Amino acid sequence: MDYQEKYYKYKQKYIDLQNKDGGGKKELKPYLTFTDKILQKLDKDIFVKRILKICAKNKLDPSKLSIMDIGAGHGNTSLGLSYYFKKVLAIEPSVSMLEQAESNKKRLKNLQPDEFNDDKVKFIQNNFYNDLNVKPVNIIILSNSIHFAELNTVDNVLDNLLNYLEKDGLIIIKEPWINAIFGNPELNKDNDIRKEKIEKIKNIRDEIDTFIEKSTKVKLVKSKNYDDDKYYIIIIKKII
Repeated sequence: MDYQEKYYKYKQKYIDLQNKDGGGKKELKPYLTFTDKILQKLDKDIFVKRILKICAKNKLDPSKLSIMDIGAGHGNTSLGLSYYFKKVLAIEPSVSMLEQAESNKKRLKNLQPDEFNDDKVKFIQNNFYNDLNVKPVNIIILSNSIHFAELNTVDNVLDNLLNYLEKDGLIIIKEPWINAIFGNPELNKDNDIRKEKIEKIKNIRDEIDTFIEKSTKVKLVKSKNYDDDKYYIIIIKKII
C-alpha cells in the first residue's frame, strides 16, 4: 500500500470517527503519523494538485491568493497548499489534532528551512457553524467535512462561510459518494450502517444543490462525480 492509499484509508478512519462521535462533538485524537519523507512530499498530494488545476482552469494565481481549509485534521493538506498559496488558514475543532498539525508544521520547517515558509500557515480551533473571526479569503475548501453538518443546516453552514469569502471567490466541496470505499469495513458491507451513511451523504448533497439553486449570492461552477462515483466535487462561486 503506497502513501496515497494509506493516507485516504486513514483519512476515512478519521471521518468515520467524526460520524460516530456526532460530527466532531467529542475530542478527536491524532490517528496518523507522517514520516519525514512523507512530510516533504505534501506539496505533491493528489488533492493539492487538484486544487491547483481548479485554480488554473479559473485563471487564478495561487501565489496571490489566500485559502481556508475547513476540517484541517493533521494539517497535511494545509501544509501542502502553503507551497503554492500566499496564505493558508486551517480550521479544525479538535485541540489534539491542532497540536499534531502544529507539530507537523515545526517538523517540516526543520526539514525544509528554506523551501517551507511556516508563516504562511495558521491553525485555528473552530468549526463551520461559528464566527470564524478571520478576514475573507479567496478560496474555501471542505474536504470530507460538510456531510457532518446536521440535516437541514447546510444553508446555515454555507451562508456562514460566505461571510469569509471574497467576491468571485470559490468554495470547493469534496465528498464521498455512492460507491465510496470507507476506512470502516462495516461501511463497505451491504448493511444498514452503510445505507444510513450514504443516505446522509445524499441528503447533504441535496441540501447543497438546493442552496445553490435558491441563493442569490452564488453560482454553480462545476458539479461532477469522480472515480466511478466514489466521490464528487462541487465548486461554487460567490457573485455578490
